[in-house]
Amino acid sequence: MDATAPDLTPISVMKLRLSGFCGGLVVLVPSTEPDGGVSMLNAGADHVIGFDTHPEQLRARLAALQRRIESTWQPPHPSPPSGISPHHLQATPWNVSDIALTARELGVLAVLTRNRDRVVTRHQLLREVWGFPPEAKTNVLTMCVSSIRRKLRSSEAPCIVRTIRGTGYILHS
Repeated sequence: MDATAPDLTPISVMKLRLSGFCGGLVVLVPSTEPDGGVSMLNAGADHVIGFDTHPEQLRARLAALQRRIESTWQPPHPSPPSGISPHHLQATPWNVSDIALTARELGVLAVLTRNRDRVVTRHQLLREVWGFPPEAKTNVLTMCVSSIRRKLRSSEAPCIVRTIRGTGYILHS
């Protein structure tokens, strides 16, 4: 992807990742990029390469990324784990069938509900809901939890998903 394209922003990279895109994402940036592409990496890009990178080095970096993805990547679950649906979340204090949740959001809530009042690590949620390997570096979970909280607030449901800094999340009773 070319970072000089007008529609390529960190937000568009996040949206691509949140949509379930699981391929390697390489962004080409001008060498004059103020943050050196850090914002793209933080948004979900796997690698940032400068326009002035030598073609051989570019080919080698792309081949290395492809090898890493092929050896560790498992495709994300097409739906929430174990066929989770709103009726699996009846133990929650809100009626999720009245809230427009995505399959991933339902998956996160299902894992948190199953582990109510216990901290669920980021790694566990990324593995169970997205199928990501433990070493995955992504912010899709943070974005998903943020979306869950926003939807719960807008439906006037109590938001009881708490962040445990540096560890994961907990669903309080």
